[in-house]
Amino acid sequence: MPQNCSQLQLPQQTAKLTFMKYTLVCCVVLLFVITALCGCQKSAGEPFFENLLGKWQIDGRQVVETWQRGKHPDTIYTAQVVENINGKFLLREQIFVTRQNKQITYNVYIKSLRGGGTGKGVPFRLTSVTDNKAVFENPQHEFPQKITYQLKDNNTTLVTEVSGSMDGQPQSFSFVHHPKK
Repeated sequence: MPQNCSQLQLPQQTAKLTFMKYTLVCCVVLLFVITALCGCQKSAGEPFFENLLGKWQIDGRQVVETWQRGKHPDTIYTAQVVENINGKFLLREQIFVTRQNKQITYNVYIKSLRGGGTGKGVPFRLTSVTDNKAVFENPQHEFPQKITYQLKDNNTTLVTEVSGSMDGQPQSFSFVHHPKK
């Protein structure tokens, strides 16, 4: 017969302690797995924009489009379009790719030739995306209604197509860019 009650409780306490340790280890492993999965998950469009990062010069023109990661939580990528006219660098466009409620939007701010701007960005919603192509659309915009970026030749060529309807007639034009060295 045991000499005191504490000797009776020892096997039960050991079993409870082992169960608690096991539960704690399982929770830590589960937390690690969830954290790893969340960290590896890329949002829609991210692989495409990661391939777009850097400076792209339009063939035959002194225009450079520079893409970088955004610095604000809602702005995931930004771009500036700068043109060299007689040695003066003029900002032509600013682009902010934003994410709100899982919707990615391409917002473009156009600068006029006289140095002024529209003051208000024109939003284009991301309607389709792959690792090498992104399509943005705004059916209510005057022109363009669609902007398509496509990476080609193993990401060494960028083709931007601007399209839509102008005065009831379909219109489109494209720019071919290569990485600026």
